[in-house]
Amino acid sequence: MEPIKLNVNSENKSFSTDPSEPLLYILREEFGINSTKFGCGLQQCGACMVLLDGEAEPSCLLSCQSAQSKSIVTLEGLEKDGKLHPIQEAFIEAQAAQCGYCINGMIISAVALLRKKSQSI
Repeated sequence: MEPIKLNVNSENKSFSTDPSEPLLYILREEFGINSTKFGCGLQQCGACMVLLDGEAEPSCLLSCQSAQSKSIVTLEGLEKDGKLHPIQEAFIEAQAAQCGYCINGMIISAVALLRKKSQSI
């Protein structure tokens, strides 16, 4: 089995696993990332959302092999120099966390949308 190489939150990692292993499980088990969560397992709820080359993508059914050579950013990776992303700050300020389970998908999707819209303006 050839090693899988991923770039997650600007950190390169190499490990051996079944290439069809879902990215979600690798993020949680190999990287210790807790923001991505298993929700529906059908790519519909957003709990497992990540930025994949800047696009919001669910990670529960995405194979880790297909994520190689792409930039993967999780909720933890939005922080820069100890400062939360403005979207994260806005969710805190508005007390929009609810139970917190699906907030990952909301924030990741909002960041991707704003980045896309700011490029098209």
